[in-house]
Amino acid sequence: MKGCYSIVSDPRNPNFVIAMFGKVDSTTQPSDAEGMYISYDRGYTWQQVGTTQIMPREKHGKLFLFDNSTYNWTQSTTIYAGGQRNVYKSTNGGKNWTSIMNVNESVNDLEWVNNGGNYILVSTNESLYKLNVSTLAYSKVGTGLLSNPYDTEINETNENIVWATTSNGVYKSTNAGSIVT
Repeated sequence: MKGCYSIVSDPRNPNFVIAMFGKVDSTTQPSDAEGMYISYDRGYTWQQVGTTQIMPREKHGKLFLFDNSTYNWTQSTTIYAGGQRNVYKSTNGGKNWTSIMNVNESVNDLEWVNNGGNYILVSTNESLYKLNVSTLAYSKVGTGLLSNPYDTEINETNENIVWATTSNGVYKSTNAGSIVT
């Protein structure tokens, strides 16, 4: 494998780790060894899951989110992943993945609104979206961004404050990402 560019452990079970391995380059095709891998023993052994189609061609922010409300005493069973042109969802601990949001843009970052609530902010190569994980409806937000958001961060004490980084600088929203300045 050519390297790991995104890795996260389940916040409720540090033995469960999920990672994306491979070369992140917009001009190369993924190899068989590249892709999403899961470890149940803190990263000592790995098994490949999903396909290389999940892999984004560029990487900036966080690509995995665990839904802690689905914890089954072993691990969080629902996981979200940002990938190439889609946001994916697994309801069986990462073994199988389904596309839930097709934006035809590489996903750069995923952030929970309301710390694991019903919404995810999705940063892509071109836009910022708000995805309702209950209904799977999404809408473009981020009016005022002059370029694509690489990474977003939501204030832990006030979810209406959202920061977005772009090639033109740092932007702030005081209304949950709808309008940024």
